[in-house]
Amino acid sequence: MNSRSRTLSCVALFAALTTAGCALRSQQQSEVQSAVSPAATLEMRQQQTGNAYRKLQDARYDRKLAEQDYLNAKAAHERTTRDFSAASKAYSEAQAREKAAEAEYDRGLRAVDEVTGAGAGAKAEPRTR
Repeated sequence: MNSRSRTLSCVALFAALTTAGCALRSQQQSEVQSAVSPAATLEMRQQQTGNAYRKLQDARYDRKLAEQDYLNAKAAHERTTRDFSAASKAYSEAQAREKAAEAEYDRGLRAVDEVTGAGAGAKAEPRTR
């Protein structure tokens, strides 16, 4: 066996021993982890579930606040709509009363003109609005 073959054999032997050592160590760690793992895994899952529950509670609280804001805005909108409708109705009624009063005033002016004879050529007082 030449020196190169011996070197390759040593390298192969070293690699095999290293692989076997790693496998043995991995197996030992696996046995230790499997003994601890269920308890650690359970605790980790419980913590994750607890964190998820806290996020759920926060999300529910945020939804309730948003819902209350929505309901308040909706109520304010409805009040504003009712106020607008009432104001619009009052404005229309005021316009109608003004037109009726204007018509009555015009009738009164014509009646005065007929009695005084001013209707024939004289001009009546101009109306002011």
